[in-house]
Amino acid sequence: MQSGAGSDELRFTAIGSRRPTSFARLTTSSVPVADRLDYWRDLFVCCDISRPETSGGSDFRSELLCCRDRDGVAFFHVRGDPIVCSFGRRQSGFVLVGHVRLGSFNVSHDGRTTDLDCNRGLILLDCDRPLVVSSTRYELALVALPRPLVMSLLGRSSTLLDGAVVELPRNGLTPILLAQFETMSRYCAGLDGAEAAAAMHATTSLAVAVLSSVARSVHEENEVGEYFFAAARRYIEAHASHHELTAAKIAAAIGCSRAHLYRLFADRSTHVGALLREIRLTRAHTLIETHAWRPVGLIAFDCGYSDLSAFGKAFKRRYGLSPGEYRKEVAPDRSRERH
Repeated sequence: MQSGAGSDELRFTAIGSRRPTSFARLTTSSVPVADRLDYWRDLFVCCDISRPETSGGSDFRSELLCCRDRDGVAFFHVRGDPIVCSFGRRQSGFVLVGHVRLGSFNVSHDGRTTDLDCNRGLILLDCDRPLVVSSTRYELALVALPRPLVMSLLGRSSTLLDGAVVELPRNGLTPILLAQFETMSRYCAGLDGAEAAAAMHATTSLAVAVLSSVARSVHEENEVGEYFFAAARRYIEAHASHHELTAAKIAAAIGCSRAHLYRLFADRSTHVGALLREIRLTRAHTLIETHAWRPVGLIAFDCGYSDLSAFGKAFKRRYGLSPGEYRKEVAPDRSRERH
């Protein structure tokens, strides 16, 4: 076990170096008070570290138990005084999977904030995204995985990283990985090289299995979502002329809840009413052109509109002309024809 001042091989940016696996315990108590914050910053050069404005005194106390393996995966158990970390200015190439054991963190990212504490379970954090993390006095355990590894595990589910902070499901292997973090934090400081390598292999395997399981679940959920969305679209197309067609009726017909139906459409940046309106207006647009003899009011009714005024406004918003203006433009000489 190593202790005291850190060398380059222990820094966050160099944890992938091909050196023997070992645990190291590093603490700011090993350097003079005036140098402690700079010492801590030097260990985590992938982010900018500062102290909250409310911090009093010049002392800064923090300690770190860390280990990195030959494949570039690292384990950290960290605790210390409140800090502010700004990520995204320098690329680290890592994604963090971790758990807050004590204290709390406020993460500002993607135009919003997320509060993290011991009740939030397992968190996936993309530390190459722009985000600012502010903490109380804290304790946390995490594993840093090379970004290419995470992307290969997530595959088509890599949209999980669209958000800088993702709370992972609490079922499956997640409780076991959390228990492994606890075990690593408590018992691994005194392990020799072979034992440390075995402990890191177990931790990495669990983290990989958790992310693989999440990716499968997301993929399966997406497939189910596509099925229900296609079913909803087919049902709307078949029943768009029904004046009493509602989201509740559509959901019941395809076998899902109304809330689920709304989520299906929201996930595709649309909504039920928009699709229904587009289908109705497209049909009315075609009928006004091809059935010039049929009154606009009857066409609107046949396409699901019971309010002619509402139909006229919707038609003009969609096509830039009122139904009557459009008919005169496309079929000026056919208004008296009957087929």
